[in-house]
Amino acid sequence: MDLVSIVVPIYNTENYLRGCIESILSQSYKSIDLILVDDGSKDGSLALCDYYKRHDDRVRVISKQNTGVSDTRNVGAAAAEGTYICFVDSDDVVKPTYVETLLAGVRADDVDVAFCNFEYLYENRRIPKEPRLASGVYTFAEVESKIIDDGTLSGVLFGSAWMGIYKKSIIDSCNIKFNPDIKINEDGIFNIEYCMQSKKIRMLSEAYLYEYRRDSGLTKKVVSPENIFAPATKEIRRVCEGRIDKEILDKQISARRVSESMWMVLLICSKNNIASGTQIIWQLKKLLNDSELRESYASIAPGSLKNYKAVYYWLMKLRMYRTLLLLTKYVFPVLSGILSR
Repeated sequence: MDLVSIVVPIYNTENYLRGCIESILSQSYKSIDLILVDDGSKDGSLALCDYYKRHDDRVRVISKQNTGVSDTRNVGAAAAEGTYICFVDSDDVVKPTYVETLLAGVRADDVDVAFCNFEYLYENRRIPKEPRLASGVYTFAEVESKIIDDGTLSGVLFGSAWMGIYKKSIIDSCNIKFNPDIKINEDGIFNIEYCMQSKKIRMLSEAYLYEYRRDSGLTKKVVSPENIFAPATKEIRRVCEGRIDKEILDKQISARRVSESMWMVLLICSKNNIASGTQIIWQLKKLLNDSELRESYASIAPGSLKNYKAVYYWLMKLRMYRTLLLLTKYVFPVLSGILSR
C-alpha cells in the first residue's frame, strides 16, 4: 500500500487538537504517516502530540521554534516519507474516508493532484461549500483562466492546501514550498505553483471530506484599511508571469482586486473592528476610492454574482459607505464568520 504522509502544523490549538488527530488516526485507509509539527506552542499541544506518539507508531512529532504556519508545513513536508502528502489544520477534522477517497482520485487517469470539497464548521452548524468547478479531470490549460479569480469574487480556485493530496516527488523535484513571507493566500499560491507542474488535476466536488472551522470569537481590534491581500497578489503575478497568457493574467488580477476589496469591506465593517463609526467610514472611503479598484470593476460580470456578492459589488461600486457598514455589522452580523475564499 502507498504510504500517505499527513502534515499537521500546530500552534496553541490544544482545545481542538485531540479531535483533529483522532479523525486522522481513524481513517479507513490505514497506511498513513502522521507528522505533527508543533510550532512553539505555549499551551498543552506538544504534550498531547507526545501522548499520541507513544500510543500509535504511525505518529511522528517535530517540535520547533515559532516561525509561522508556512515554514511549519515546509518542515513537515521535508520530513514526509510517503509517496503522497496531505495537509490538515490542527483545529479541523477530516471525514473517515478523506485519505481513501483522495488517494483513489489521484491514482487514476495519470492525475498528479486531487482536490475535495469541504464544509464550514461555524458555531453549531455545518455549511457545505458550493462547488466552483464540476467534478472531473482537468489540465492546467483548462483551468488557467479561472485559477486566480474567475470573476465571481471567490478568490483562488484551489484556495486551501487541506483540500488536496499531492505527490511528494513533484513537491521535491519542483521545489514547491509555502512562502513564509505571505500571510494570506499562501495555500492558494502553493496550489497554483503545484498545478502548473501537474499533467492532470482532479476535482471531487461532491466529496465533502473536510470540516473547516471558522472561529466566531475573532480578536477585536482596529482594522486597517490597507490592503492585506496585496503581497499575495504581487506573489501570484510573479509566479504566473510567463506561464499564463498576459491578457488572461491581467483580467484575473483585476478581478482579484475587486475580490480583495470586498473581503476588506467585510473586515472593516465587522463587529470585530472596534474603530468608531466615523473611522470606519473613513477607512471605507480610503479603500473604495482607489483608482485601480475603480478600473477593475469592469473585470466582473455582475450577472454572474450570487446572493450577497452582487449586493456588495454594487454597494462598493456606488460607494455607499453607510449602507455597507449597516449591512455588514447589523443586518448580516454572521456573514464574515461563515464565508471563506
